[in-house]
Parts: sequence; C-alpha cells; structure tokens
Amino acid sequence: MRDTIPNFIRSLASDKAGYIAYRTADANTLINAGAFMSVSDLLKQLMGGDVYVKRALASTILQAGGDPAALGQFGSFDMNVLTGNLSTAADYASYLQNSAAINALIAAEPESAFSAGWLITFARVMELGLDRRAATDWVGGWNVFLDETADGAIDGAAFVPSNLSFELDPDTNERLFVPDNDNEIIHRRAA
Repeated sequence: MRDTIPNFIRSLASDKAGYIAYRTADANTLINAGAFMSVSDLLKQLMGGDVYVKRALASTILQAGGDPAALGQFGSFDMNVLTGNLSTAADYASYLQNSAAINALIAAEPESAFSAGWLITFARVMELGLDRRAATDWVGGWNVFLDETADGAIDGAAFVPSNLSFELDPDTNERLFVPDNDNEIIHRRAA
C-alpha cells in the first residue's frame, strides 16, 4: 500500500545530483511550504504597491512561526490564511478611503451584521498590524516612494523632493507628503 502514496518533492539547485529540499506525501503541504518560501523571499524585494497588502504578507509569514532560512520549516503557514489576510488588507484600505460613510452606517445600526463584520475586520487589522508602519513599507526607499507617488507607477518619473511639503493630519496624526502647487516631476532616462 505504501508504494501507491504519491511522493511530492521540492528540489533546489545544488552541486549534489538528486538533492531534495523537501519531501511530503501531501500536495497541500508542499504548496504551503513552497508558498511560504516564495512569499518570504518576495517580501525583501517588493517595492511600491499597496502597503496594507505588504503588511498582511509580512504578518502572515511572521505569525506562521516558520523559518524562511530553514528548508521545510514553514510553521503553520496556510494559503487560506494568507488569502483571508489579503482580503482583510483590501477591506481596510477600502475603509480608509470611505471611513465617513462606513462609520455613519455603523453608528446608525450598531447591532447589524454590517457593523459586526467591520468589528471583526478591525480586530483582524489590529492582530495583523495593518494599522502600524512596517519595514515592508519602505523597501526601495525614498526614490521608489517619490517615483510611485508622482503617477502611480515606478517608471522613473518622480517628484522633486524639494517640492514636497510635510504635514500632520490633526484628526488622525497621519504624516502627509503634499506636492507643492507646481507639482514638478523629474524625468530620468533609463541607463
């Protein structure tokens, strides 16, 4: 009977022929292990994009308790959990864009399923740390930030740093980077 159990293998490039990094009889386990290693590697290089998604990715890796440097040590990482955390990140970004309307609906019917759903979302946001800055926010540094802020793409067209002013939102204490009136953009040529 043992011979009929499939053997899923994840191998890595190695000097040794036939080197096996991870072996399991469960395809889902192999997928989770591979995804854990891939997302762990990706996080160090992921520049620009949605900071809430990057925070959810980082928190999912951290909460799984695995060790990206140790083969096969992916802790409790699960693609379903990652998908749910990414959904929470998207909901939180939507909330931040529409907070006045959502808050009004919650205040109007605090016992509704809608309000309960947002309560669960806010609890998960706090568990994941989506409401706090993370190291992943700044992968690529100021150059990528100024480039992406200019036109929504990392394409070499960036704001001139001297044309940005910094403000503090009095209601949320959020730091804001505001382009000056002329919105001067630097256009760089690719090397």
